[in-house]
Amino acid sequence: MDLLRATDAERAAEVTALLRCLVPLARSGPYGRAVTRVSATYRVAPGAVLTSAPDTAEDLAEVLVHETQHGKLAVLHDLLPLHRAAPEAVHRVAWRADPRPLAGVLQGTYAHLALADLWARAAAGRTGTPSARREARARRDSYLRQVAQALPILLESGELTPAGREFTQGMERHLADLGRLRDPSAAIGGTSPAGDVR
Repeated sequence: MDLLRATDAERAAEVTALLRCLVPLARSGPYGRAVTRVSATYRVAPGAVLTSAPDTAEDLAEVLVHETQHGKLAVLHDLLPLHRAAPEAVHRVAWRADPRPLAGVLQGTYAHLALADLWARAAAGRTGTPSARREARARRDSYLRQVAQALPILLESGELTPAGREFTQGMERHLADLGRLRDPSAAIGGTSPAGDVR
């Protein structure tokens, strides 16, 4: 949390206010095989995050922000439906190898936009070493690219409600603002450094 507080005090306060429980998950699967780092939230357990142990403080900050976004969006969708997604329709996204239903694309886009914002703040901050700021720029650029690829999927799907379209257009505007802050000499990265933690 120290890294999150130093990087983005408002987002740290949001995470503190919304998360109530952190449930550790084993990093070994059947027969003792290593499992990729995972985290999740469940609609039936708001305020709880399930996660394997992150490797670094940066990874923990990502898990907390990412999963908080999932929880917020689930509540918003319950109150104001954002899509009427057909369960059989699936889409390819940069952060997952498997095709995702539109609900997953929307959730991932919203979470990755928050991560792009987090790392944009870290890259622009005065704290941290030059190496840490370079890593923050790489993470920011990777998430910016992923969100830029996913937004057209959402907007062209025909599955968003009017509220969902307005919400997605708001994400598009925020992405444009973050893109303007990006160092034009920095190359946009590939998939996120840690992959999708969900």
